[in-house]
Amino acid sequence: MITFPRILTTCASLLLLFCLALGQTTSTTQTPGAGSNPVIGRWEGVSKGAAIGELNITMELKEEGGKITGTIVAAQGNLPLTNGRFADGKLTIDFTTPDNLTGKIVGAVKDNKMVGEWSLGADISGTFECTRVGGTAAASGPGAPGGSTAPAGSGASLADVITGDWDAVVSSPNFGDIQLTMQLKLEGDKVSGVVNAPQGSAPITKGSWADNKLTITVEVPNGAVNFTATMREGTLTGDFDFAGQATGTWKATKKAAVK
Repeated sequence: MITFPRILTTCASLLLLFCLALGQTTSTTQTPGAGSNPVIGRWEGVSKGAAIGELNITMELKEEGGKITGTIVAAQGNLPLTNGRFADGKLTIDFTTPDNLTGKIVGAVKDNKMVGEWSLGADISGTFECTRVGGTAAASGPGAPGGSTAPAGSGASLADVITGDWDAVVSSPNFGDIQLTMQLKLEGDKVSGVVNAPQGSAPITKGSWADNKLTITVEVPNGAVNFTATMREGTLTGDFDFAGQATGTWKATKKAAVK
């Protein structure tokens, strides 16, 4: 049986990068019109990417000492926004995930719309589109007015690019190609789940996701199968070792979230 854990992110999740709003940040954020900077305030919209699917997003931006900062609120914690600057109609700002991955958001602003791209680390990226929302955010949560949630059935949050269902293929000169499916769940840096093969299913006994590297172990009657992989543009690729009896490569892509 073949298995690999935490489908790259934390989001996500990234989110991703861009973000699921499960809470609200109370701050001295300026409302539209309170200052000359057109990006200051609350923005809501949608972020898309191969690693995260499609996520509702909320972003709070403010200006402090001439610098643009802010917060993205997500299930796994707040993602700080730093080093922001607005020039020639374009916002550029950095964010950091709980996994200490650094990302960047670049968006063009026009007529209360912001459209652009985001990147997380070297290999995860996507697009986003937001609309300014008047006033500051009121306290909210999942299902509350203005609150955002992950796509139904995904179980994922911002910067969590691992949680979800994956289609995988393992290849080896010992047995050719085998189709697998994997259900992965990321909690902190730990990955759990199940690997399904034509011969049956087996739980992931050990798994981790850190520094864009997934490592999972599945115990089967003939020994342990160890998988390692890195993520690039939403695809996991790597190697496996089946108790020293067979080795090879594997690749996995995430199934679209059920809406």
